[in-house]
Order: sequence, then C-alpha cells, then structure tokens
Amino acid sequence: RVEDVGDTLRSLGRSPTLCALVGVNWLSLAALNPLSMSIGLRHGSVLRVFVEIARPALVWAVELAAWTLSRGRYGEPWAGESCLELGGFGILLLGLALYVRGARERAAAALGGGAAE
Repeated sequence: RVEDVGDTLRSLGRSPTLCALVGVNWLSLAALNPLSMSIGLRHGSVLRVFVEIARPALVWAVELAAWTLSRGRYGEPWAGESCLELGGFGILLLGLALYVRGARERAAAALGGGAAE
C-alpha cells in the first residue's frame, strides 16, 4: 500500500497531539546516533550493540501491547511471522551473549588469568 501524503498532512493539521508526537519522534531520532556513540565510547561497543538490538525488540513489544490494549485500534497484531521475529531477536541476543563470553575469556587469557569464570 502506498502512503497518502495528503492524508498524512491533513491528519497532522487536525491533531496537535499527533504533531507533538511526530516532533518528539524526530527529536528522538536526531539524538539517537550521538547518544549511541557516547554509549560506545564510555561503556564499550558491546553495550552499544545490545542497545541497538533491544530498541527494535522494545518497539515491537510496545506495538503488540498497544494492539491488545486498544482492542486492535492501534499497534501490530501477533501474526504468523511473529514467531519468526521473536526467533530472530532470540538469535541476536544469543549471539551477543556468546560474543561477550568469548571476549571475557580472551581478555582473561591475555592477562594471564586463564579461563574466565
């Protein structure tokens, strides 16, 4: 389905709340990259990657909750491909956990402490 730009602009013109939400969304997106870089510099790239993975998972969870709480008026329903999405998020988190474990073991070995516990 193609987005109707005219309808979008009319909706924005009729709803100050929607305009405010769009403004908050734009500001959030503008702040995302600098904040993400700051997390990487101060706390390491692993935490930054975790935040990047958690963000779409959190948005998806909110969409599912909105669908349920609004009785289908807002959000996204649980559909056939939802299991695939959930599995994808699980694989991402598993990969991150395995990476962190391997990085800790390599760091411990490099410092002469043997395997990390």
